[in-house]
Amino acid sequence: MSFETMDDGQLLQHFAQTRDEAAFTVFYSRRNFELRGFLTTICHVGFEDIDDVVQSVWERIIQKAHLYDPGQSLKNWINNVARSVNTNLWRQSNANHRGGPDFFQRPLDGENHFETTLINDRRIDRSTPDPSARMVHTEERHEQLQQIRAAMEHLTEAQREAIDLVYLEGISTDRVAKRLEISRPMLFKRLSRGRNSLRRILAGTH
Repeated sequence: MSFETMDDGQLLQHFAQTRDEAAFTVFYSRRNFELRGFLTTICHVGFEDIDDVVQSVWERIIQKAHLYDPGQSLKNWINNVARSVNTNLWRQSNANHRGGPDFFQRPLDGENHFETTLINDRRIDRSTPDPSARMVHTEERHEQLQQIRAAMEHLTEAQREAIDLVYLEGISTDRVAKRLEISRPMLFKRLSRGRNSLRRILAGTH
């Protein structure tokens, strides 16, 4: 099967039905440049954030590919996904400044994320410094990290390695893809599937 002869809508539909990485790689190569341009010029995503936002959008596209309606404009569908992801990231960033969740800030969508099931949104009065607050916060984060690492043992080795490198060690997706000798679309797929599995595990539904 020659994916090069398919139009982009057909590629996305084929990927949604088969999860064929080769089809998605062609789709990604055709659309990634335009997506970055939309995010920078229309959504005004800064240079320092663009890589993380683009990654999150591609993860959402992987997750929601089956919802694409071939009767609608593919460009508009991708742009709507990008707007939604960017808005969610912006809201989450604002929540962090107000004392909200601050762990693994690379969400896939606007639903409940596995990281925020462990970290509560604590609205605290910062007018009077609490000398014990930093210690408690550090202890809680350590305990939460231990729970997440324990849950990661239930993932496949590939998913576990991808999540560990990107989310826990904070290495860029470009470097991780090169280290693992896989394409970025494949890395995004592993991250997406791994995060979905972790959500179920941490929710006690695995």
